[in-house]
Amino acid sequence: MKMTYFVFLPLMICNISFSQEIFDQNNLKNDSLSVSNLKGKSTLFKSYPNPVETYLYVIGNVRLQSVEFINSFGKTTLFIKVNKAINRLDVSELKKGVYLMKVINETDVVEVKRIVKL
Repeated sequence: MKMTYFVFLPLMICNISFSQEIFDQNNLKNDSLSVSNLKGKSTLFKSYPNPVETYLYVIGNVRLQSVEFINSFGKTTLFIKVNKAINRLDVSELKKGVYLMKVINETDVVEVKRIVKL
């Protein structure tokens, strides 16, 4: 005896719109963002060591304004105002865990990296 099963899947309706600047008659323009564009991306700053225990070195391409550490709940746990390109930050007051480090440079460009505190 052959059994027939009916499967009902919820239908998701998405409202997707494309601007003419990004999408032009089934052809993406050359200035669209792709993974290959991100490979050679220069970063605003470099930081080491990661994972960190006491001191974290943050070296910017230009002078940095501030460094902010955000915990997994989205709360800012440490905010340090800086005014140099090369900075030695005391992060000993942070609890062990994973943080997002948000760095803002003198031209208000923002970059975020993941930092592990031991």
